[in-house]
Amino acid sequence: MRYFPLPRPVTGLRPGSTLQAASLSLALLLILCNLSRVAVAGISGYQRFVAPALGIHCGYAHAMHAESCSAFTKRTLAERGMLRGLPLAMARFRACAHTHDHDPRLASGARP
Repeated sequence: MRYFPLPRPVTGLRPGSTLQAASLSLALLLILCNLSRVAVAGISGYQRFVAPALGIHCGYAHAMHAESCSAFTKRTLAERGMLRGLPLAMARFRACAHTHDHDPRLASGARP
């Protein structure tokens, strides 16, 4: 994985200039790129340590015969980054909650 250093501040720019705005946009983009890597590492830790210790299983994955919500989110953030991947992950979590509401086996708390 490549980490991009934050750009150095440009000196001698007037506040509100076009170059200053571009520099700030680039800095924000680089922060979001690194933030998605941090999120992917956090999800990996959750999958490896937290979920097995608590006995958590993804009901959506079982009901729909698909990958788990955490695996989908991890893959999506790694492939698309935070700006494009997070809305897809949120849509998946909404679909997962919808599945739990309409499947009596999952709504009762039973493990798949």
